[in-house]
Amino acid sequence: MTYAVAHCTAGDALIALVTYLVTATITRSLSWPHTRPWAGLAIAVLAGVAYTAFSEWRNVYRLGYWAYTDAMPLVLGIGLSPLMQWVVVPALIVVGLRLPAVQCSQCRHG
Repeated sequence: MTYAVAHCTAGDALIALVTYLVTATITRSLSWPHTRPWAGLAIAVLAGVAYTAFSEWRNVYRLGYWAYTDAMPLVLGIGLSPLMQWVVVPALIVVGLRLPAVQCSQCRHG
């Protein structure tokens, strides 16, 4: 179980890195979350969802490495949870980066 969790976490980190770099390449900006946030977000979500759909299909239906429980909602045979991860997480990151910095009235530094 520990191996599976570590493997999947490392895989998600790698997907995030590659998705970020693909988006940076297409937008021609490593700082796309600041310079082209909405176009970049659309590209990142599309890339993340596309890869995840392929990976889930391959691992569930072709290789049989895991299976969905009856409780997992499916979208075209792919688990909703792994797909939504690549919609929600990038959106939260981009929106979070776009929020103005909160100034603490008790702090003495800017």
